[in-house]
Amino acid sequence: MSRLSAPPTELSAASTSFEVPIAVGFLDVVGYTALSARVDPTGLNDILDAFEERAVTIVHAHDGVSIVKFLGDAVMLVAARPALLVDLMLELATEVPGLEDAPLRGGMAYGPTIVREGDYFGSSVNLAARLTDMARPWSVLVDPSLEESLAEEFEVHPTPRMHLRGFGSVQPLVVRRHPDPDDEDVTDEADDSAG
Repeated sequence: MSRLSAPPTELSAASTSFEVPIAVGFLDVVGYTALSARVDPTGLNDILDAFEERAVTIVHAHDGVSIVKFLGDAVMLVAARPALLVDLMLELATEVPGLEDAPLRGGMAYGPTIVREGDYFGSSVNLAARLTDMARPWSVLVDPSLEESLAEEFEVHPTPRMHLRGFGSVQPLVVRRHPDPDDEDVTDEADDSAG
């Protein structure tokens, strides 16, 4: 019996949903259409396999972050804490061997979300998707309402205002990790030795 022809009691039991505040993020391959036009199907499959394998490996190493689904050249992720999700997304959106020709970009938002049959729906999901579309290669954009909650753990910088379909004019934040002090020491030593 299909869901459309199921009796109302079965249909309502099968479509249980609830609302939860959650961070939702997407990462996708920048320029996937152009990439698919210049790479043969086997090469494209290898790129998608590398992307998916890396996403699964990194998510499994981060407690509190889950993969909702893969959508072709994208992955949808959720976490109860925005900082956890941003940290993972920044790790994924770092250039690595095997994905040089397939740069990733991401978008994340936080808010009340409907969970229904293992999927997530709502304004924050739509905002995260729109932010992903606007992000530059190897970067992550987040909802501007997250500035205060992320500022201690990450560098957050406002971008120029942009028009997002369904949201109007928005000024998202680009998020980066704080510089590693050990990396600065190496740079300072190199500068000293060059002088």
